[in-house]
Amino acid sequence: MEGVEEKRRKKAVPWSNNDIILLIELWEEKNVELRGARRNNHIYQEMLEALQRNGLNNITIENIRNRIHNLTQKYRSEKKNVGTSGGSPSDWPFFDRIHAFLGKHPINNLDDYIEDSISQQEKIPEANLHEDDSGDALEDDSAAVEWLKDEFQESAEPAIPASVPSSTPKAAKPKKQKTKNFHTEILKRFDLLEERITEEEQRMREIEEEMLKEEKKRKELQQQQVEDAHEMKNAFIAYLNSRV
Repeated sequence: MEGVEEKRRKKAVPWSNNDIILLIELWEEKNVELRGARRNNHIYQEMLEALQRNGLNNITIENIRNRIHNLTQKYRSEKKNVGTSGGSPSDWPFFDRIHAFLGKHPINNLDDYIEDSISQQEKIPEANLHEDDSGDALEDDSAAVEWLKDEFQESAEPAIPASVPSSTPKAAKPKKQKTKNFHTEILKRFDLLEERITEEEQRMREIEEEMLKEEKKRKELQQQQVEDAHEMKNAFIAYLNSRV
């Protein structure tokens, strides 16, 4: 059993936020076709080729199916939470993008949509939505979370277990704290970038000042050479006149 789990980890491919946004754009473009076709491997193949053209290699059609399944499940959970919390906006960064094309479907019909997207795969229990990897269907998400933790030290997709009501203050607080920590880390990185840019600008100014000084010295030397040549010319003329 350990060998199977290790094999799954090796297959896992990290998805950056930009990769997920590109997938969502392709998903929106193919949304009608995916809902209307049971045999839709050719649609997923087109999406796979588009992702590979944008640098996301080492993925398969199954990875795309699983990712769309996970995003749909997460959206379904977030939509329920938004409804029960009196219209409070979702903190999930992909909610608005997915809601733009899935929001017109009743929430109780999204299960059918998931079945259409996943084809003949087993459905993943909603209780596991707070985990980024649960067996074959979530193998990609585990590596994605580890990648984001290494990059930002906080996940950009804080999730709430489906069994915990979102209206409970104790459940909402950790989610807001994670989002706050993530934003703080991003701001720190921007501050560091500003410092580096400022240092580089200062260094360039110093270089320009040195170049101006050298240019001034060069012009002074040229002027001195002109004056010396003029003096030598006058001295030579005076010498010639004295010989006449």
